[in-house]
Amino acid sequence: MALIRGAPAPLVLDFAPLRRRSGWLGWVLLSVGLVAVGFEVVAFEAARTDLAEREAIVARLRHQLQRKLSAAPAPPSPPPSAKEVQAANKVAAQRNADWSGLFAALARTRSDDAALLEIHADAAGGTLRLVGEAPALGAAFDHLHRLQQQGGLRDARIDRHEWTSGDGGDVVRFATSARWRTAR
Repeated sequence: MALIRGAPAPLVLDFAPLRRRSGWLGWVLLSVGLVAVGFEVVAFEAARTDLAEREAIVARLRHQLQRKLSAAPAPPSPPPSAKEVQAANKVAAQRNADWSGLFAALARTRSDDAALLEIHADAAGGTLRLVGEAPALGAAFDHLHRLQQQGGLRDARIDRHEWTSGDGGDVVRFATSARWRTAR
């Protein structure tokens, strides 16, 4: 009827669209995907087999180790060397030192004029080294005098001193050393 001029367009009453046939590209992609899945399945099976073999080896080695440990008694340990005995005695001396007495003695020497910055104590050798600051040299000597009066400390002396500039002005930085009783 398109031959007639001015005639209306034909009516299409079928609303279901026509199905297109699958193209060759879709089939190729599907086959590539199936091949990839096949490779992954093969790799998974190989990994699972490998894991099972490794678990069997570990179980066998554990069984052998348990048999060996239960069958053979432990060999006696060799006696400690002189160096090991000396190191053990040094640690024992450090642990058995009168640390509370030392810190109590240092607390009794405290004053507002001198501040302790560092405490280096060697319990094995019985030595004590202190580094502190004071606003004047007289305050450092007062601190030394208080150290000398402590019962557990002896031979206290100032090893060195120097003037330094700080935020609050010039201060004397001093280092003292002493011997102390380490046994409890």
